[in-house]
Amino acid sequence: SLPLPSAPQQAEGLPYRLLRRWRCPLFTKTNPARKFRRLLKEAIVQIASDEGMDTSSIKIYEADCWQHLRNVWVGAVIASLGSFLDGFLGDDIVKFHFTLRITTDAIGILRAVEEYFGGQATYEKGKGSMFVEYMDVYHRGEYLYPVARACGGSRQDIGTEGAGAVLLNLLYYLEFLVWQMSCGGDVILEKNLYTMLWSVEMVVLLRVLTIIHISFVLPHRWLVGKCGGLDREFEFGVTDMAEVVDLMDSCCDEIVRDGSKLLDNPFMMEALSPIAKKVTPFQDYLDYIFEEKSSYVIGSLEEDDKVLPWDILRASVFFQLGETSFRVTSLQQSWQQRRQQYFAVNSGTHPRQLPSISPR
Repeated sequence: SLPLPSAPQQAEGLPYRLLRRWRCPLFTKTNPARKFRRLLKEAIVQIASDEGMDTSSIKIYEADCWQHLRNVWVGAVIASLGSFLDGFLGDDIVKFHFTLRITTDAIGILRAVEEYFGGQATYEKGKGSMFVEYMDVYHRGEYLYPVARACGGSRQDIGTEGAGAVLLNLLYYLEFLVWQMSCGGDVILEKNLYTMLWSVEMVVLLRVLTIIHISFVLPHRWLVGKCGGLDREFEFGVTDMAEVVDLMDSCCDEIVRDGSKLLDNPFMMEALSPIAKKVTPFQDYLDYIFEEKSSYVIGSLEEDDKVLPWDILRASVFFQLGETSFRVTSLQQSWQQRRQQYFAVNSGTHPRQLPSISPR
């Protein structure tokens, strides 16, 4: 939404009396907002006519919220992918007991992850603090991607923002879940997460959403936030965001024709390169995110131990995960190797040692 001017522009004869009193913004694409927008325009014209203005001289400027539009697009993508998975999995999903609440909705998966693994979640049976301690004991030196706050709002693009963290934390999540379930108890959320995160199809969904996030959502966020101040020096303003949409649309058309393009790093990551070439701050931002932005690993505050999380994320989804089967196909072997390593380090005597069973 765009705030309206606080002072009336009497020189142009524009009727700001009503708007100034209500402090009204102009909204975008939801049905109630579009109706309000239409009624507001009609009210402006009526007030202007009552004050003696010729209707042909009345000018009303409108602008859509690009942040909101992006969320609408991402929401449609997530819904479409979820529907596709429902059809692809067919009767497999309905075979699970209804109490497990298995879903193909990406945002639902992220909310379950935050409730259980998130340190800020208030779910009574969540294990966020215990998971952090577990990682500090068994995975020092590794990087743990922060959980997105999926429970704190309804932004649709949280479905892409949080997917990368779940994707690269997957092995740690499954280790911890198996340990907890082997200790007894009957926590439905643990069974829910274990079932969904063990599914190759669900992991592929997370991978697709992660690629969409780093290729489209992340750059689009920056351009939307900065475009208002780029018009003078770089000739790129709010109206030029339409060019960004055209580039994204063209890229998606290519993916529809050839699905392998989605896994093509240069194709996806350079989709907005025409914008980056003429808007140098945008290119600087992308270089910083993927080549300079660093974070501390678990158990260390040493600068030499810091890693480039966004670079690792990009390399993982495009290069290190192989085909869409991801690492889940070889997780059994990885599990055994990690378990032997941790037992060797801790002599198998730590009170919170890994369980003797392996995931099925």
